[in-house]
Amino acid sequence: MTPKLDGIAAALRYDARGRLGLAATRGSGVEGEEITANAATVEGVPEQIAGGPLEVRGEIYMRLSVFAGYAAEFANPRNLAAGAIKHKDPARCRAYRLSFAAYDLLGPELTSEAEKFAKLAALGFAPPEHQLVKKDGLRAAYEHFAARRSALDFEIDGVVYKANSLAEQTRLGATAHHPRHAIAYKFQGDSATTELLAVEWSVARSGAITPVAIVAP
Repeated sequence: MTPKLDGIAAALRYDARGRLGLAATRGSGVEGEEITANAATVEGVPEQIAGGPLEVRGEIYMRLSVFAGYAAEFANPRNLAAGAIKHKDPARCRAYRLSFAAYDLLGPELTSEAEKFAKLAALGFAPPEHQLVKKDGLRAAYEHFAARRSALDFEIDGVVYKANSLAEQTRLGATAHHPRHAIAYKFQGDSATTELLAVEWSVARSGAITPVAIVAP
């Protein structure tokens, strides 16, 4: 089990010599955006590893201590990180001091999620905190991260449970929508009463127009 970081999912592909050859966002799950030059500027993304070929998947995010310097201009660290990692100038991307947490590894012959995390750490990546828990300990593990949420230097919006055995993951298979061996258990969102001050219309890079509510704090 790991905390569910609120960032941008990305995949890093290393060639047979262990060099970072391609980095891309998850995008639609089938096609993402190529971010290789910018990924090389992110803390926790080595440009050279001792091994390959392999693929590392994880989350690009901005630490809250870094976001504190931008809080007056931006709504949240996830949106800022999403814009920064797609910047056309890698030097500008580096200035935002993004970080990467690796949570999956494809390529090596391993047997469990625990082995994946050990291998990622050995390769020089920074996996998120993780726990191996039994079925009757799932709730306690969730409460552990929920209680620490406000003290962390990054935003999380829940936890992710995965079957530890990779053979069991294969046996469980997947639906057309999601794998049966993993589930995200999200925290309940905070709620409060406030006043709607205005509605602004946000235009995305794709051209989609979305209404954004401006509310009193």
